[in-house]
Amino acid sequence: MHEEVEQSASECISELAEATTKQKKEDPFDFLIVTQFPQKTYKFQWIIRQFSTLSENKELYSTDIQISDISCFQLKLVKYENGFGLFHVNKVQSNGTNVVRSKSSSYVFGTSDFTIVKSRKPEEAPSADDFILNLVYQVSAVDSRRKELMKWSVCFPDSTSYLSTSYEIGEYINNTLKKFPDDSLILNCNLNVNLTPVTEKIKISSKPSLECNSWNKLSMDLKALYQDSLDTDVTLIVGTDKIRAHKLILTARSPIFKKIFHHDMKEAEQNSVIITDVQFSALQRLVEFLYAGIILDGEKDMNLQELFDLYYAAGKYEIIDLRVMVGNSLMSRTRVDNASETLVWADRHNDTDLKSRLMNFIGINFEDVYNTDAWDSCVRHHPRLALEVIDFCLKKA
Repeated sequence: MHEEVEQSASECISELAEATTKQKKEDPFDFLIVTQFPQKTYKFQWIIRQFSTLSENKELYSTDIQISDISCFQLKLVKYENGFGLFHVNKVQSNGTNVVRSKSSSYVFGTSDFTIVKSRKPEEAPSADDFILNLVYQVSAVDSRRKELMKWSVCFPDSTSYLSTSYEIGEYINNTLKKFPDDSLILNCNLNVNLTPVTEKIKISSKPSLECNSWNKLSMDLKALYQDSLDTDVTLIVGTDKIRAHKLILTARSPIFKKIFHHDMKEAEQNSVIITDVQFSALQRLVEFLYAGIILDGEKDMNLQELFDLYYAAGKYEIIDLRVMVGNSLMSRTRVDNASETLVWADRHNDTDLKSRLMNFIGINFEDVYNTDAWDSCVRHHPRLALEVIDFCLKKA
């Protein structure tokens, strides 16, 4: 009897193993469960001018921060005797009209003030179906000379069901508070909106593939090829400075270099190209970009003139992606005192996108731009462009 029981158990185990194997063949593991954490980042700058003229307990409201169909916030600044307080408030309306804002404040928004990361496309904003978990503010208060007065980092829950909810972001109190330089207070704000995590199935391809994300490795290898100057076959000459490079790389990445090496027989035979209208540092960065797809020393280390030089070089050699990158950097560096100068560059090089963004910036801040030396220079040397700006501002008024 004992042997019969063992045999029966053994048969059951074998049948179970066969059924499991069969099920695995019929139902392969073809997906993963992935949880993503959507986040929206909203960056902006709030400039309060003539700060000392504000009366005590005066309240100023920023423009609306529209997060979704049902979530709209504002920043509120309250002037104290020896400082100020900054608050997050839900959009409040009285008798069906918006809160009146003081004319002594102005609002300057950057060109990349709205970015969705993770699982959403950049142009998508959260809808009413999205549940906002929390709001994370990072705010720095600086004066017009960029001296940092205070930095705050706070997290608030979303409270769209309570329209009167207000949260304090921070306050700045200084009993020896004197008038700020230029009597201006600048608030640099970064708002991260964390949405409900999204869990979904990601299908796994059943077909074997050798594809992988190796772009970083490719960039590093080509960068090393350029830096080591291995097997170079052309020399770019700027004055007494020289850059050793590979014709194939330059030809593949630039239509102008392709023309030089395939149609200009002199340069092709001599294996050298003399360049007289591009700064050497700009040419170095341009060639580095052709190899690695990035600016190796970083845009943050470049001053405005170096950006202008690289912008010109990218346009000359028709490297459009580099010109767009440098244009975005120029826009991020745009201030009241240099907006006119950057506009001249964009107009000169027929960059309609950059020109449009600069015109909007100048339109918002025209009164301040009008009082700068750069604007005077634009009027004297580029009167047609200055009239175009004035016409644009009048139409927006």
